[in-house]
Amino acid sequence: MKLDFRGLELHGGRMWQRHNVVAALDFIEAHGMTAMVLHESDIIHHLVFPRAWFDPYAQWKYPPSRRGENALQNNLVYFDHILGLAEARGIEVWLEVGELAFPGKVLEARPKLNKNSIVCPSEPAWQDFTTAKTAELVEEFPSLAGIIREMHAP
Repeated sequence: MKLDFRGLELHGGRMWQRHNVVAALDFIEAHGMTAMVLHESDIIHHLVFPRAWFDPYAQWKYPPSRRGENALQNNLVYFDHILGLAEARGIEVWLEVGELAFPGKVLEARPKLNKNSIVCPSEPAWQDFTTAKTAELVEEFPSLAGIIREMHAP
């Protein structure tokens, strides 16, 4: 029986080092695999910071709401390059993420998410935030194969 999905997973910092990604792609190709899975619980926040929630031009008005804008842009270019390397070999790229993950700036932008000094996970705004960041990710990287949501047993 041949499986349609055969992937190699890279975790954390290794995915941000091009030589490790190229080595992984070489291995995937040599072994007839189909996908590379990049696993970092908050990787989406290294790639996008939802414009629907944060004005990307705010830095010209007052201190930037999307802190780390330069790092974010560098990550966008790097990730696009990685997608291109994989696509040239016919290898899919998937992200594996954890939820609910968010940058601290979200709590500054939406103070109602904090109830008596505790982040409230049932606020409807979280669904909006997750939708916004995912939509922006898909828009930025249309060749991304998909997102895998990591699950933890109760």
